[in-house]
Amino acid sequence: MTQLANIQIPDKRMLDPFLAKLVNKLALDNPQWIFSWRKASDSASPWPLVTQKDAEGNVIRAPDGFEYLRGINVVEQGERLGILRVVLRYGGRSTTPVYQIESWRIEAQRGHRNATTTEKFDIAVRKVKKNFVRMNHDEMMGKAEEAIRNGVYGTLRELREPIYRTSLVKDTVALQKYVFCEVRGLPIPDDIRIPIEAVFESDKYEEHMARFELANEIEVHQSADNMVYVVNQGGLYLCKTQAISDIMTLDFDSLPVAWQERIAVLQLMEDHEVVRDVGYRYNATHFFIIA
Repeated sequence: MTQLANIQIPDKRMLDPFLAKLVNKLALDNPQWIFSWRKASDSASPWPLVTQKDAEGNVIRAPDGFEYLRGINVVEQGERLGILRVVLRYGGRSTTPVYQIESWRIEAQRGHRNATTTEKFDIAVRKVKKNFVRMNHDEMMGKAEEAIRNGVYGTLRELREPIYRTSLVKDTVALQKYVFCEVRGLPIPDDIRIPIEAVFESDKYEEHMARFELANEIEVHQSADNMVYVVNQGGLYLCKTQAISDIMTLDFDSLPVAWQERIAVLQLMEDHEVVRDVGYRYNATHFFIIA
């Protein structure tokens, strides 16, 4: 069978026959879906290739020069709907291939991933069609808010950490002696004064203090409910202020000019970067800007 245009897999890979049956059916029924294989990064491990055997116990191998692909992402307009995999179910001395359907809509059981399994083709098709549905605006913003809150918390903690931990001041006892003498108007011994002042006069300390104050600035805005969650959903901007629960859906030109400018700045930044008087970038589509 000729590979459909919306099934995108790399050279020297081919879909496991068990998985291919499901993927081909879904690709025909949903031409707007993209079925793709992509590692998280160049250094990441490839999809695990589970060993399957036929009824006689022989290992099922791909044709020469190929490897079977036993997991694939399903995406629609840039939004990942879920992952399809073929895995093995062990029972006694036998193994049975089953479809594993993973989606955030499927409730995780006993600490496992958000996935369900079945060996039945028709049931797998129904489960995919039920759960592989694009998020509505409320769902999209709900997940975005949680991700942004967690992301900005970690970023601000990282910005503050060198100052909180006094990591540049190796001798905290000497620092206390320096402050004690300064407050009481006592002469500060040179063996204490010189190294302590060298630390505080250094470019490195100035940089860390600026990062600390930047984190404080963002937290002040956040505490005052003066920030806006922004999600770029295919060119449509979903915006929700901290103070108001309603979600605004606007194209870029309809956004307040100040918001346009802040989003434009953050689009040039790296993920998890904070910019003074602007806000925080979670990723290429999720932002947390000053209102």
